[in-house]
Amino acid sequence: MTNAAKPSLICVDWGGSNFRAFLLDDAGKPIDVIRSNQGMLSLSKEQFEPALLTQLQPWLTEHSLPIVMAGMVGSAQGWQDAGYVPCPANLSNLTADMTFVANARGLKIAIVPGVKGLSHIGQIEVMRGEEVQIIGAISLLQQQAQACVAADKTSLLMCLPGTHSKWANVNIEREPSIVSFSTYMTGELFNVLEEFSLLGKPYREHKQAVDSHLSAFDLGVKSAFTHASLSHTLFSARTNMLSGKISAIEVRSYLSGLLIGAEIADMQRHTPNLSDVCLVGSQSLCELYQRACHSLAIKVSIIDSDSASCSGMLSIVNQAGLCVN
Repeated sequence: MTNAAKPSLICVDWGGSNFRAFLLDDAGKPIDVIRSNQGMLSLSKEQFEPALLTQLQPWLTEHSLPIVMAGMVGSAQGWQDAGYVPCPANLSNLTADMTFVANARGLKIAIVPGVKGLSHIGQIEVMRGEEVQIIGAISLLQQQAQACVAADKTSLLMCLPGTHSKWANVNIEREPSIVSFSTYMTGELFNVLEEFSLLGKPYREHKQAVDSHLSAFDLGVKSAFTHASLSHTLFSARTNMLSGKISAIEVRSYLSGLLIGAEIADMQRHTPNLSDVCLVGSQSLCELYQRACHSLAIKVSIIDSDSASCSGMLSIVNQAGLCVN
């Protein structure tokens, strides 16, 4: 932590598997970061408060700062159920519906609500944590004067790759709002297939070779774009290896291409004239999605998920008047 930077806020993204906390200055720039694998699912309800205070202790000994949290921490299985804001969801109603959590230290701790809506096929959808990243990513895109948020644009398609990837339709007129979104269990399916299925057996036998094999990834993407039935094309991960089209150490990348390609192909089928998308996530994952999108001539802009989370949290606390000046 630098002496010159003045802390203003602690923002926490606390999911089922991971914990991320950012100490921000009044411009939303990270001064310090804490990461751990102490997700909500590894704790009992009575452990949530002690776990949070222990993780943040290095910052709390010097400052009494507001703490704003998002993610599974606000679910029914989390610390306190923060509910959901219905679509269209924007900065104003996310801020108005924040839940404040009583705690032994008397700290100002708030949880941002999730968002609920309908997918492109009318399926009920929910998100927790991604709504903050979407709000933050739009702000960052506007600051960068990206073409996807130009003055003549009224809507924006955003993709947040991950365990449960989200594709969100966002209205960017006046106050940006999440209009609808769809979830794809791409990341979870990939993990299940590589760890437990017959298809993932070659990967488990060659775990030292986990680098991306882009030619195999591209082949998987092409197969997914060509054939709509994922449950059918998945078996090609095995037959392509048996026939020598891909090697055992390339199966993992091929599966990744199949799953990501199937996700993008489905969105393209349900999104007329899909020409551009904003990706919000880690660099490594966004680069794979970008590679797959480019093969369909879909233009891509990328926002780092940590930056989006910090920007979104700062917007929320500024709207709520919680920041320390």
